[in-house]
Amino acid sequence: MVLATDSRAAQAPAAAKITALGFMSAAAAANSAAVGEIMSGFVGWLERLTSKNTMQQTSLSVGILIRKMLTDSERVRAITDRVYPLIVDQATLPYVVYRRAALETQATKTPSSADTALVEVVCYASTYADSVALAEAVRAALDHQQAQEGDLRVRCCILTDAEELYDSDAYGNLLTFAVRA
Repeated sequence: MVLATDSRAAQAPAAAKITALGFMSAAAAANSAAVGEIMSGFVGWLERLTSKNTMQQTSLSVGILIRKMLTDSERVRAITDRVYPLIVDQATLPYVVYRRAALETQATKTPSSADTALVEVVCYASTYADSVALAEAVRAALDHQQAQEGDLRVRCCILTDAEELYDSDAYGNLLTFAVRA
């Protein structure tokens, strides 16, 4: 057994701990520790490289946060848990469909820009009253609200327009929000 007082073990603290237990020589432990550090760095680099969201999210991703705001709302969840981006082929009423309809970018002095996304949210239900109730719940979840998750941030969300619809035996309310991202 090599003791922790070995001069090579004193230079490498990890090696000293291993050699005190008698598993390997101080030189082998020092080499093992160096290889371990290199592998740890490589694994960290590989994890960052292969992670799903390696790029910063911008206002182009605002729909992701709008969906989270809607599905986190107790008022919306009390009516429906069906919240879909862009389109629904077949869904049971009531449900919500949302999309980013436009994006306005304003240049700033910094590399990032000040973006405003127009987001349309359509609330569908089997009756007019249920459609209005769902629209009110969506408005409460989004209007004058802020949210952030990671790099993605909604600084302000303001209802700018509302329109009533009737489509394929379903009543709807189209709400348009200006979203500062």
